[in-house]
Amino acid sequence: MRKMATLNGDSKYCRVMLHDPQTNSGVYVYLYTSPMNVPCDADHWHPDFESAEESLAEVFGNLDWQEIPDPEPGSAHDLL
Repeated sequence: MRKMATLNGDSKYCRVMLHDPQTNSGVYVYLYTSPMNVPCDADHWHPDFESAEESLAEVFGNLDWQEIPDPEPGSAHDLL
């Protein structure tokens, strides 16, 4: 499962994506400086969606998460 949110404000990042590859390996957080469909500019990891969303809310405020489709097999996980 993947979720994406647009960031507003003074951050150098304009959007963030959460990705759970459902392999019990945690949730990946991808940060983007471009609104285009390009690889992320930064990433980090959290054990689950809840901790990722809480951490991001502390930094960026309340985010409006939208669920997006999982990547096609063999595709990069940080691209739309």
